[in-house]
Formats: sequence, structure tokens, C-alpha cells
Amino acid sequence: MDASNRKPVFILLAGLLVLLLVFLLQANIRQLLAELQAMPARQLLQAGNDAKWLDRDKVYAEGIGWIDRALAMQPDNPEYHEIRGRLLLDRCRHWDDVERWDEKRQCWQQALDSLRLAVAGNNQWPYAWANLLLAKYRLLQFDDEFYQ
Repeated sequence: MDASNRKPVFILLAGLLVLLLVFLLQANIRQLLAELQAMPARQLLQAGNDAKWLDRDKVYAEGIGWIDRALAMQPDNPEYHEIRGRLLLDRCRHWDDVERWDEKRQCWQQALDSLRLAVAGNNQWPYAWANLLLAKYRLLQFDDEFYQ
């Protein structure tokens, strides 16, 4: 290859390398932003005794909002689905069975749906299975999936 052909080939390869680096950088930034959105939701799960919180529903709604934003960036992340399911289970466990029964069942169903997505994304994750079992127990769904 003579010198006149080397320069265009070098420019082409350098351009392809730059495009690859830009793609990788974009993917990493997206993952980083999703993790930043998920952090408040994780902290909420680790906070402990929610009985002392003044407005428990508002705190959980904000946590679910954070994890929903993370899921918007990474919809196939099983950990985010598991976090969402756990937040929903924790949110509605204190609701009155008589006054908010329909809301409570709907909340448990949403938790179950999120936990199913978590298990589908990583079926070797025992916490996702345990929380899925808890959601099914609360919904009184004693079916094959429950006993699996």
C-alpha cells in the first residue's frame, strides 16, 4: 500500500474508532444515570422502620417514582423490577383492609407483575422468588407458580 492510500484508510479507521467510543460512552452514561435514579429507591428499602414516617404513602410514591425513572432508562434490568416490587409490597402493607381493600389488591398485583419481570430477568435470584411468593401469598394465589 503506497502512502497516498494509507491516509484515507487511517482516517476511516480513526472515524470508526471514534464512533465506537461514542457508542460505548453513551451506553455507560445511560447506565450511570439509571443507577443514580435507583439510589434513592435502594436507600428507601434500607431505611428500616417506616412506621415512624409521617407520610408513608408519599415517601413510597417518591421511591417508586425514582425506580420507575431508572426502569425507563433500563427496562430490562431485573434488579430494578425487584426493587419496584419490594417498594410496592412495603407501601401497601399498612393500608387498611376494609377502607382500601381494592387499592391494596391492585398494589399487590402491581408488585407481583414487577416481581415476575425480575424473576424472568434472573430466575436464579432467591430474593426475587421470595418476594414473588410473598406477593402471591397476599393475593391468595396458591397455584403452580406459588408452589414452584
